Amino acid sequence: LSYEYIRESIQMASFIQDGYVKDLGSSVTSSRNRGIKKARFFVLEETFMPAILTEIGFITHREEEKLLRREEHQKKIAESLADSVVEFISWYEANNGFIQ
Repeated sequence: LSYEYIRESIQMASFIQDGYVKDLGSSVTSSRNRGIKKARFFVLEETFMPAILTEIGFITHREEEKLLRREEHQKKIAESLADSVVEFISWYEANNGFIQ
């Protein structure tokens, strides 16, 4: 990834992480803000656009595993993710793709 795409990916990850915290509540392990980490994942190599991987939960956490099985919770996750992507696109277009 070029430096520009890395910066934009970090910005997109921020929108998504903040959305999870706001929409899913801090009682869920994955919705606590654990920060944004940078790592070289093969699936993101040679990507010429903002790109991220996101964790939506931990099946090894009993209470969270129960939540992840519920369709209602799955919809909340999907809606939060979609809303955050829309928010990122609006930010991206307003800033011509560059972080100010």
